[in-house]
Amino acid sequence: MLFLGIDHTPRQLQAVVFSLESNGFVAEAARPAPDEAVPGFVTDPKAWLRAIDACVTECLAHLGSERSRLAGMTVSGHGGGMILLGRDHEVLRPVEGAHWEQRNEAARTLRRRFGGTPGVVELLGQSLPSNSAAVDLFRLTRSERELVDDLALVHGTADFFRGWLTGVSSAELSNAAESGLLDSRACKWSEVMVGEIDPRLPACLPSLSPSRELLAGLRPEVARKWGVPDHLLVAGGGSRVAGQLLGAGACSPGEVLVDLSSSGCLHLVMEEPVVDPMGQLSLRCDTSSQWFLSLREAASGRFAEEVMEQWKWDRGQLEEEAGKVEPGAGGLVFLGGAEGGTLAGIRNGNLSASNLARAASEALALELGRALERMRELGGKPERARILE
Repeated sequence: MLFLGIDHTPRQLQAVVFSLESNGFVAEAARPAPDEAVPGFVTDPKAWLRAIDACVTECLAHLGSERSRLAGMTVSGHGGGMILLGRDHEVLRPVEGAHWEQRNEAARTLRRRFGGTPGVVELLGQSLPSNSAAVDLFRLTRSERELVDDLALVHGTADFFRGWLTGVSSAELSNAAESGLLDSRACKWSEVMVGEIDPRLPACLPSLSPSRELLAGLRPEVARKWGVPDHLLVAGGGSRVAGQLLGAGACSPGEVLVDLSSSGCLHLVMEEPVVDPMGQLSLRCDTSSQWFLSLREAASGRFAEEVMEQWKWDRGQLEEEAGKVEPGAGGLVFLGGAEGGTLAGIRNGNLSASNLARAASEALALELGRALERMRELGGKPERARILE
């Protein structure tokens, strides 16, 4: 029995085929972000659909006659991104990404409508990042009224892909939780946030469904083009973080996932929804209709990535270099913050590669430790941790 998966990030799209019998991948293909979809400039949804078709076609060519064993497929992706559709479900036009200055200003303005970050956290269960769909919609409703007048449906990226595959418009909860439009505690669109952005917006949002309840058949014309069974089921999928939790087996309350593969993330599966009033942790929905508290990106993790990039190290080399010096990194201390961070303690003779590696590693360990302690303060009961590298 074979399963096809599609995964989308701002920089590439990947398709893989998983064999249940061999418990491994038997085919895979990837395409970089199309020229028409350079992150931060212009996103053309049709270009990504062509990338899906190319990746899947390549995987199926590798399978040959074995493609008849495909039993299902799913789509996952990053929670960002926003596709605007018109009344006939046509893409209105590629959405131009605003400069960060514009997004940050729009985010600050929208947060002020609710009394700042504490008010947003009380409303949504999490803070409002500048790259969220809520912020982009808020900006569009004020700068591009003509486009908004033609708007009929707002889709997240992965939900748009799934709709193209099945013909069914819906929003999967774990992806919706990253939009800035969802009340993560109640698992429903926030009427207050959505209405504040534009009174017409509620009619443009698709219905919400948990991942495991989203099942639809592949559109016949797509099935014929790919030469796969027309009864092939397309499952709900989920956000990248929710997919990581599921793939790592962190599916029960108390399970912790430490993600060191990027900038350093920490997630704890919760039995009940809990909100961090300080906004340090975000409340999200996973693929099994549960919640998880999340430190999405450690500031010290970004610093560690910069250090590795500077010396062309992988994470193993970073750890090896950090082990060459004593704890304390010769006085270097990375102080993380909401807007990045600051490297303190620089003096003559201590700004070495090894000390920088040690400072980055110590800062990341301390930040993840503080996040775990904060989860305990909020009632979380971490029992077992899994590490993703």
